[in-house]
Amino acid sequence: MAPAARLLPWVCLLFAACASGPFEPTSVVAGDTRDDVLRKMGPPTASYTMPGRQDRLEYTRMPAGRKTYMIDFDAAGRVTRWEQVLDEAHFLAIVPGLRSADVLRLIGVVPLSNDARDWESGASSRVPLVEVAVTHWRGALLPLARGGS
Repeated sequence: MAPAARLLPWVCLLFAACASGPFEPTSVVAGDTRDDVLRKMGPPTASYTMPGRQDRLEYTRMPAGRKTYMIDFDAAGRVTRWEQVLDEAHFLAIVPGLRSADVLRLIGVVPLSNDARDWESGASSRVPLVEVAVTHWRGALLPLARGGS
């Protein structure tokens, strides 16, 4: 067997390990500071101010993954909880007429394309400001938001 062929499995394993990063915020615990979270998880996909002025950090694993995590902070800047928000309960909370800013705070980034090139260019990295945006979830078309923020 050629030397390069013997190295191929190890190179693939190395690339997979480097690309994975912290996939779930399991190391994030209640009471962690924002700096703790950034050190553990890296930069967030987005940051939101929630009603009550608390912060929320978004960590999406799309387009390759199918999970988006939200990490919530209290007024003192400490983690109160984290949750995976691409689930049935969160999608059912989306009602007609909900503003796109509210949808973003609820479920985060919504790609309207599965094409990674669109994602990387930012072409599908936010619910667009159109009258009604739709996406696929478990094979169903769901209304997401009315334009406006």
